[in-house]
Amino acid sequence: MPSAAKQQPCEHASRLRAELFRLNLGYLLTVRELLSAGADTEAEIRFGLAAPFAAWLRGASMEAITRLAASPTLVYGPRLPAEAGARILSACEGAASRRWLAGMHLALAGAETDDGAPR
Repeated sequence: MPSAAKQQPCEHASRLRAELFRLNLGYLLTVRELLSAGADTEAEIRFGLAAPFAAWLRGASMEAITRLAASPTLVYGPRLPAEAGARILSACEGAASRRWLAGMHLALAGAETDDGAPR
């Protein structure tokens, strides 16, 4: 019988896979719901959804979405822009009255292209 110490990494990996699946599936279904409601721009700004992926997701079966959600890594990434990162994190650490600034900075940074022009 395997010792508890040898089982622990396997249990950790299993929990990690389950958490990645939950995060991925939540992301994919939320974005798909926005697309179904015709909120493509909101999906792009809030979730960083690119047009080719939006087209796939809009027509994908639940089976295909579930397979993608089972990926061993996140299917999306944090979008904390490098140029605004320090301001956003600073606002998160500040007084409660300033915390809304973090979301505002992130939204504005997400709505600009790399050269600073609006999307």
